[in-house]
Amino acid sequence: MSAEQGPRRMRVVTAVVLFVVFVAGLATGAAVVHLTGPRFHHPPGPPAMALRGIDLSPEQRARVDAIWEKYRPRIDAIMRETFPRVRAAEDEMNRELRAELKPEQQKRFDDNEAHRPPFPPSPGGPPPFGPGGEPPHPGPP
Repeated sequence: MSAEQGPRRMRVVTAVVLFVVFVAGLATGAAVVHLTGPRFHHPPGPPAMALRGIDLSPEQRARVDAIWEKYRPRIDAIMRETFPRVRAAEDEMNRELRAELKPEQQKRFDDNEAHRPPFPPSPGGPPPFGPGGEPPHPGPP
């Protein structure tokens, strides 16, 4: 064995160990997501929040989905009609809020606004905060 084979072999062993650890982490992460993910995708909108934590049977889920689809066009029409006024008031408020912030805070504020989920969701689109329609839990800035 030459003097260069020892370090080369060590690099190969290190690369293989890192690859195995990566694959094991990937498999573990996928298993956790699969095991803890929602069993049913709630329809977007208020029923998702009202039904949070209620384990529905498949038959109940089908009836709930039918009720939501029955009222969804009406709710979407109301949102389309009123949301521009809500958005205008929110934009005005955000301009005033931003004016109170220091430049570094304004940068964070702008970034938060740029990454905010769309609301209202587009008709027929996904819930505003993902499956279940639940907002993310606030954490430290």
